[in-house]
Amino acid sequence: MYEPKLSPSRGFMIEKFQPITRYDINLARRILAKNDELVIGIGNAGHSHDFRQVMTAGERIGLIDFVLKEEGLNPNRYTLIPIEDMAENYRWVAETRMLTPRWQKVYTRNFKNASMFESYESMGYETVTLNKQKPRGNNREECDYFAVIADIINGKAKWKDVERFVPESALHYMNETGIISRIDVIYNRNQPRIIGNTTRDKTLFLGGFQPFTGVYKDTSGHASMVKKGLEHSSQVVIAIGSGQHSDSEYDPLTAGQRIEIIRYVLQKNGVDASKFYTIPIKNIDANFPFGNKVMTMCPAFDTVIAGNDWTKRYYSDGNFNVIGVERAPVKGGVISGTRVRKNVRKAIRDTIGKEDKIEEKTIRAIAENLDSLVDPAALEIFPQIGFYDIMHFLEFAKE
Repeated sequence: MYEPKLSPSRGFMIEKFQPITRYDINLARRILAKNDELVIGIGNAGHSHDFRQVMTAGERIGLIDFVLKEEGLNPNRYTLIPIEDMAENYRWVAETRMLTPRWQKVYTRNFKNASMFESYESMGYETVTLNKQKPRGNNREECDYFAVIADIINGKAKWKDVERFVPESALHYMNETGIISRIDVIYNRNQPRIIGNTTRDKTLFLGGFQPFTGVYKDTSGHASMVKKGLEHSSQVVIAIGSGQHSDSEYDPLTAGQRIEIIRYVLQKNGVDASKFYTIPIKNIDANFPFGNKVMTMCPAFDTVIAGNDWTKRYYSDGNFNVIGVERAPVKGGVISGTRVRKNVRKAIRDTIGKEDKIEEKTIRAIAENLDSLVDPAALEIFPQIGFYDIMHFLEFAKE
């Protein structure tokens, strides 16, 4: 198993993956040959069920993960992150950084993306522009692989015409999960065929994770819910809400920082990354559409861990098995993200002032205040991703 690092070298790539191609796989291999880990952005995450954009972000995540595993890539070394479009380029670049774990280099074939990322390299990363492009069709647009598949269904093309670009494992997965049937509906206007989805053996765990709580070996806090989810399903989909919020009293950490904490804690406790996904979800101000958005952004699931009444109510109305959450009692109350944040701020206030830096004495005081509230692995990574610095700022920001 890949040994997780506190500050690994990471490369970042972003594609639409409609669908994943041999070019994408080769790029992933190329990045991992030069970096410890790879962050894979799934672009246009909010678009689906249309020409050229047939699959949802969740379907693409499942497809990419399946194909990369088939190709021998280690899931402990890559992370899959859906990225939604934004009208303003500067906001898109900023939110891409917020939603993803720390990375040092972005690798791209898209020259528009390259120019945007290069404009903000002062934020501490490097842009690597690749000259080799994907195959193009008419008007210099990328090949429409779905159109080729639609022609195959109609007998106008052969599978070898698309297998040159899309691996056979991807096509098999798309057929088993009903994507091929959807292509037939969208492109050929045929009636949909009923396809049984064989990939729903997953448990959804939706939360804020500000931060990830509990001691994994003691089965407490958020960690206990991940354990419980793995008892019910082969995989747990950890959906990280309020993905666009950070640097505030209730939401101090970015989604990317929360993803780093969760992955590090679970991997350090021997949980292989093939057993879980970490998916950031940007909030919208409407409860029921938000529930649909979660289903769009995440791989298909059939069980839901419900930590609040709204989650129970929403998913109980659907065809889901709902697992309730009981907060684990510990000395002084129950485990919660609110309590962790409060204890961190108290330790900071008691040991240093506004103009001081976080030093060893403060880190020791924080560790004492968080005893039994968070996993030892969380205490290792908190300083690395800047959690204590953020809490120090928030503690003294109004003075």
